[in-house]
Amino acid sequence: MKMVALISAAIVCLQIAAFAVPDSAATGPYNVSFDIGLTHDDYYLTVSDPMETETLGGDKRMEYSLYIRDNSSLNRFMMIKIKHLDAGKDLPIVTGSDWKYILDSAYENDPAVINYFSDTRTIDSADGAVASMTHVEDSKTTDIYHALYKTVFDSNSSVEIFSEFPWDGGTLQLLKTIHVEKI
Repeated sequence: MKMVALISAAIVCLQIAAFAVPDSAATGPYNVSFDIGLTHDDYYLTVSDPMETETLGGDKRMEYSLYIRDNSSLNRFMMIKIKHLDAGKDLPIVTGSDWKYILDSAYENDPAVINYFSDTRTIDSADGAVASMTHVEDSKTTDIYHALYKTVFDSNSSVEIFSEFPWDGGTLQLLKTIHVEKI
């Protein structure tokens, strides 16, 4: 009987090892951690070089991006982009409703977007918003999720998330577990 219990426990441990594990990556001065609910065999992570640009007003803006691509033939991806504006002063507080308004303004009248919905949501302990839509191009439809929030540690840094993964197949889990911190 003890042998059966030991074998059963070993099988359970092996099954647990095959489940999803948290992931993290450093990009510029930030560390991004998350758990999309998939095993590392199901996706790969790419960190892009930082991009520096300048706003119309002359302020320096840095963008730090990482991409999560699935290993299936569907070739879905997620993008996490951290934007930092070096404005020399703290920017105003942005609420979840403000982020929702930004998303709504970008998509509500887009003829290539159908089934559009948005709502406010807490992401990484911050006020944010997420939008759900179906993008139509050349008779091909793609379900897309787009989220925005400002980091809690720096009022001049915001995070943008874009996902083609299904809501219950990576996107929701990412929104629930993402954490961005300054290194």
